[in-house]
Amino acid sequence: VNAPRINLSQQATTDAEGRFTFDHVPAGHLQVYCRIPMPGNPQAWSSEILQEIDLKPGQTLAVDLTAADRATTNAVTSFQPSQLKSVPGIEVKGVVLLPNGKPAADADVALQVEGKYLALGKAAFAPSGLREEGLLVSARPDGSFTLPMYEGAKSVIALNEAGYAQVSLDQLKASPQITLQKWGQVEGTLRVGHRVGTNERVVLSALQPRWSNLGLRKVGQSTNAVAITNANPLSLPSPI
Repeated sequence: VNAPRINLSQQATTDAEGRFTFDHVPAGHLQVYCRIPMPGNPQAWSSEILQEIDLKPGQTLAVDLTAADRATTNAVTSFQPSQLKSVPGIEVKGVVLLPNGKPAADADVALQVEGKYLALGKAAFAPSGLREEGLLVSARPDGSFTLPMYEGAKSVIALNEAGYAQVSLDQLKASPQITLQKWGQVEGTLRVGHRVGTNERVVLSALQPRWSNLGLRKVGQSTNAVAITNANPLSLPSPI
């Protein structure tokens, strides 16, 4: 897809044996990371990237992750939302189809606009006022939809319980049909150092360009590298 992925943020809490599962996951290049509470402030946390994965439509992918032993971290993030500017006289139209080719009636369809927060939860868009702004609509009984055009629009995303799809505006112009792909699933286990990662918050997200700098530093260490146990070769981002 010639467009940036939307924000994907699914969270799971590991059980007594460190196991976790993410379902209703869109296919694509994703990453799994662990949320680490900041000492003395339960409302603050930092992120430790554990693994990048490639998930195919309908696939169940098993991963075995190991995080570094806990250490104090500092994280700083910022995000400046952009202002929407409509393009008069232009609309974005198409038809959403189920994986079996039938109309996807009532599927949620959203317009992705550069700099506008758009996040995906579990088989649904995360609450963010999109529908009130006209960026999110429901497909009609025949699967058709109409969205207003805005400056900076990049792609159209459609989803329901059956699946997910994202197409660029150029792809939509070439073919107005959007066929949903079946959701995948990611499951695995987490270890923290040499112990089972019990009651840990694990997050699955999409890789995408960053809006701002993210700083992550472990006190007393010169790197934020983590240990990964997996049969497949990996490529992790360089320490910041």
